[in-house]
Parts: sequence; C-alpha cells; structure tokens
Amino acid sequence: ICAALGLDPQGSPLLRQGMTAEDLLRALLNNAQYTDAMALLACALPKREAVWWACVCAREIDPRPTPEDAAALDAAGRWVREPNDEHRRAALTAAEATGYATPGGLAAFGAFLSDGSLAPPDCAPVPPAEHLTARAVSGSVGLAAGLAAPEKAPKQYRLFVERGRDFA
Repeated sequence: ICAALGLDPQGSPLLRQGMTAEDLLRALLNNAQYTDAMALLACALPKREAVWWACVCAREIDPRPTPEDAAALDAAGRWVREPNDEHRRAALTAAEATGYATPGGLAAFGAFLSDGSLAPPDCAPVPPAEHLTARAVSGSVGLAAGLAAPEKAPKQYRLFVERGRDFA
C-alpha cells in the first residue's frame, strides 16, 4: 500500500515498523493528512468497495448532479452491482462525457480501470496497472469533499474517510 501511495517506509515520520494499514490511517487522520488518508483507504479497499465509496460520497455532497455526472454515477453503480466488461466499458463512456472532472466521472473511470483491458475490444489486451482504480477513487472522493464550502472542507474530508472506514 505504501508503494502505491508513494510513501517511503523509511522516510515518513508517521510510518513505523509493523504498522497496519489501520494504524497508518489513524495516524494520518490524527495529523489532518486527509488526502493521504483517502489515498490509503482507496488502495486498501477492494476495487468494487472503493468505487462504491466514491459513488456514495459523490451523491452525498451533490444530491442533484448534472445529467452527465448522474449518468457516470449510475454507470459506476451498475459496474459495482454487476462487474462485467460491458458495464466496465459503459463506465468509461460515462466518465469521458464528464471530462473526468467530476466526482461521478472519476468514480466511473475507477470502475473502468479496475480490470480487463484499456485497449479497445478489437485490439490486443492492455491490462491496467493495479493502483489506477485507487487513484481515480481517491480523486473522486477528494473532489467531492472539496466541493463543500471551504470552511467545511476539513470536516467533510474526515467524514468521507470515516465513511470509507465503514466500507472496510
């Protein structure tokens, strides 16, 4: 998990030998390092749960998303409920429609990056790197939290991390 996050186990003051992911998450929260906490949780969760976490956070912060973002959230949710290649590729189409610039778009992109091939169906398979879903999910959750009023953003970041812990 630390490698996927880009954390150096020897160089981070929060990391200790034998520390669990939960220990590190608690340390990150206690030090208000919410971005790293979201990234850690996105890496630690199974991909389906991570994408669902992103969907839940996006819907909570914006109960009336744009039509494109709503379609992306719906596509990501369909993939979570039934993770097949048809739903995975539909999630990509929905993510593209958002310009990858919305919480729903990034959640849908995370679903696409979860498995299968990045190449078109008629080309040789190109598997996604293992950490890409986590990157899209942490971006989605972070963007959703950042949409809160600036004075409420730290509380929203922490709330979303706590919600993700519930998924774990």
